[in-house]
Amino acid sequence: MPRSYIAAFVLNVDAPVTQTDNVIEFYDPFNPLVNFHIKIDGRFWDWSSNSWSLDWIIEESWYYVLPSPTTAVMPFTLAYRTFGSVVEPSLVFQPFGIDFIDYHIYTLPPAPPTYWMPPIP
Repeated sequence: MPRSYIAAFVLNVDAPVTQTDNVIEFYDPFNPLVNFHIKIDGRFWDWSSNSWSLDWIIEESWYYVLPSPTTAVMPFTLAYRTFGSVVEPSLVFQPFGIDFIDYHIYTLPPAPPTYWMPPIP
């Protein structure tokens, strides 16, 4: 799937989200001791005409319950589709495959203006 066809990365969670570099973190709103993390391949954020396979975009997905430092793999679904207010197709990440009400949209940069050829007169 070409990265150029993806308008946004959508994180479908009902929780406040923070991002540090390529890691997105959020907490369970009903139990703030549960901490979730997603690590995304850093090359994915920049625009590119290269193609990606969905299994290479998410590098890691894990969670832990404080005060324990033991992590567990967080299962998820990653779909290429339209979602919410984003009109163009996006990648939608759903932890545990659950369709939550709220979502966070990370708009991805489009192609540079000089990439496509000008229209033929």
